[in-house]
Amino acid sequence: MISSPRAREIIAETIEREQIDLAHISLSFSQLDFSLPEICHDCGVPCVATLHFPYGPPETFWGSAVRVLYRLYSGSLKNYDAVIVFSESQRAMLVDYGVSPDCVRVIPNGIDVTTYAPGPSDYKESIGASVLTAYIGRVDPEKNVRDFLKAFHALDLPGNHKAVIVGNGMDLRVCAANIVTTIGLFSRVTSANCASASAFCARRTFSSCPPPSRIVAGDA
Repeated sequence: MISSPRAREIIAETIEREQIDLAHISLSFSQLDFSLPEICHDCGVPCVATLHFPYGPPETFWGSAVRVLYRLYSGSLKNYDAVIVFSESQRAMLVDYGVSPDCVRVIPNGIDVTTYAPGPSDYKESIGASVLTAYIGRVDPEKNVRDFLKAFHALDLPGNHKAVIVGNGMDLRVCAANIVTTIGLFSRVTSANCASASAFCARRTFSSCPPPSRIVAGDA
């Protein structure tokens, strides 16, 4: 994303006006990602970045592709006071690219297994499902929702085994048009992009649920 000409000035003014003690940056493919440490440090404020970029094993397409992005950002990440990632393998990759090990912190993604657990519900009955498989999260290419639907189809399950997609994103229309309709899952896959994930916590027998990212202070 291209920032406005006054972005640096606005950020510096905001830090000073609001008397910010610590800046948290959720990196989001902005040209400001590279200059935010300098802006914050000029204002005497430490800055922490959370790296939400897609990540995958090196032998996968996404895994190979995003390594270029990680390498590109590694030079800027060295200037942050701390960098938060979600796995030890991500941390190891950044350290390999030159980011200080003392700078990188791992906060694993987690799911509340009490809230998101199988339980009684009338939802399955309302759609005529004896088994319900759910995907809850962002419906974008790197989330492999299309593969999820293809795998669901390949299992050749009984007609009362159904799937629900809870979320929104670039791939939602593709999933509906190219996958659901083409391979004949129209009557067995439900899209619930306007519903909250918690509303489905007791409605499925199995789930594929990437936990949502949380923005603490600001989105650059």
